[in-house]
Amino acid sequence: MSYPLSHDPLPAPRRPAARLLPALLPVVAAALAGCGGGDSGSASDASARAEAQAAADAPAPGRYALVNARSGKCVDVAWGSHDDGANIQQANCSGNAAQSFELSEVAPGQYKLLNTGSGKAVDVAGASTADGANIQQWTDNGTKAQRFRLEAAAGGTQVLVNVGSGLCVDVAGGSMNDGANIQQARCNGGGAQQFRFDRQGGTQPPTQPPTQPPGDWQLVWRDEFDGNTLDLGKWGYEVNAAGGGNNELQYYTARPENSRVGNGRLTIEARKERYCASEGCRDYTSARLRTLGKGDWLYGRIEVRARLPRGQGLWPAIWMLPTDYVFGGWAASGEIDIMEAVNAGAAGGNQIYGSIHYGAPWPGNQHKTVGHTPSSSVIDNFHTYAIEWEPGKIRWYVDGTHYATQTEWWSSGGAWPAPFNQRFHLLLNVAVGGNWPGSPDGSSVFPQTMEVDYVRVYQKPGG
Repeated sequence: MSYPLSHDPLPAPRRPAARLLPALLPVVAAALAGCGGGDSGSASDASARAEAQAAADAPAPGRYALVNARSGKCVDVAWGSHDDGANIQQANCSGNAAQSFELSEVAPGQYKLLNTGSGKAVDVAGASTADGANIQQWTDNGTKAQRFRLEAAAGGTQVLVNVGSGLCVDVAGGSMNDGANIQQARCNGGGAQQFRFDRQGGTQPPTQPPTQPPGDWQLVWRDEFDGNTLDLGKWGYEVNAAGGGNNELQYYTARPENSRVGNGRLTIEARKERYCASEGCRDYTSARLRTLGKGDWLYGRIEVRARLPRGQGLWPAIWMLPTDYVFGGWAASGEIDIMEAVNAGAAGGNQIYGSIHYGAPWPGNQHKTVGHTPSSSVIDNFHTYAIEWEPGKIRWYVDGTHYATQTEWWSSGGAWPAPFNQRFHLLLNVAVGGNWPGSPDGSSVFPQTMEVDYVRVYQKPGG
C-alpha cells in the first residue's frame, strides 16, 4: 500500500462462541440419562458430549460443493446466473462457480451460504414457511430466510434446516435428474435432504504450533485468532473513507460484517454495498487493522499465514508502516510491504509482490518491488508470507522460499540505513479499487475475503 492515512481505532465488535446442536440431541441425552438410573448429572454430561460431537462433525467455514446423498448431483445456480431470484437446482457436478458455495457462521449454530459465482445468498423465496417453497439466490440481507442450521446425518452428510421456516432443504420429489428443483420440505430424514460438503481448493493442514525458524530467531509476539473476538490488546481499527491516498473506493469500518474472528481465523471481508458515515458515502466496505502502539518492532521476522480474495479490483495487503515517522512524512520514514496482490485470479493471475517505499516525502517518494508466483493458488490455499528484517537488509519469503532481498535505499531525513532503522507496526487490509488494481468490473464478485490463520513475530537476542 502507499501514501497511507491514519485514524484512531474504534471499539471492536464482539461475536459469541459457536455451537451446533442436532435435532435428535434431546432424545439421545434423555436415553443416556435413563441408562444412568435417572442421574441428572449423567444426562448433563451426555448432552455435553453429544453437543461437542456435533460441533466436531460440522463442516468448518470455507468453500464447498454440496452433493446430494441420493442423486449424487451438485447444488447449482441455474445457468450460472448472477440475478436475484435465480433458481437453485441440482445438476451434474462440474466444479464451476455456479456449484461453489462459501459457508460462514453468522450466529451461534446459524450459517449462510453465498454462491461463489454470483456472491448471492441461498434464500427461501418470499421468506415462505410453506412446504414446497422454492430455494433461490438473493442479495445477502441477513434475514432468517437466508440462515440455516446444520444437523449431522448419516455418512458424514448434513441436513440444512431453514431458521425461518424450520423446514429442510430438499431435492423435489427425490429426483435423480439434472435440473430438478431445490425446495424446502418437512424434514423426513431421507437422502433427498442430506448433502455432502465437499471442500474446494484443497484441504488445508491444521495450524501448527509456533516453531523456531532457522537461525536464532525467538518468538516475541503472536496472534493465533483462537477466540471469537478481535484482541484489542493487539489490534486497532482504522475507520475512514479517505481512499488510502490511492483513490481506493472502500469505506473502512469496525463492523463485524467487515472483520471478525472465529474458527481459528481472522476474516476481513470486502463488500459491495452503499455505506454512509461521518466521512461521506462509498459503494464498497472493508476493514483495515493495525498493531500501532500495541505491536511495534525494530527488526525481526514477521510471518503471516493467509488466503487471499479473488477478482478484478481487489487489493489485499500485509504491510508495515513507521510508528514514529522520525524522518518525515511518507515515504521519507519508509514502508515495508510483506505481501500485496492485485486482481488475483483475474488479470493479476497468481502473482504476489514484496516492496519497500523510501526516499523523500511525496511526491519525492521511491519504491522497489519484486513479484513472485507461488506454486499453488493464493486464492484457494493458505500460504505463509514473511520478511526477515535486519540492519541494512530485508528478505522476502513465501512458504519458506526466499524470493527477494533489498539492501539499497535512502531517506531525505537521515543517513543510511534510514529509514529502516526505526520501529514499524503491522497492518492487514483489503482495499477495493485504487490506482494499482483499477476498479471492479462486471466480472468481480462480492463479498470477497482475506482469511488470516496467524501472525507471528520473531526477533534475535538483543533485538
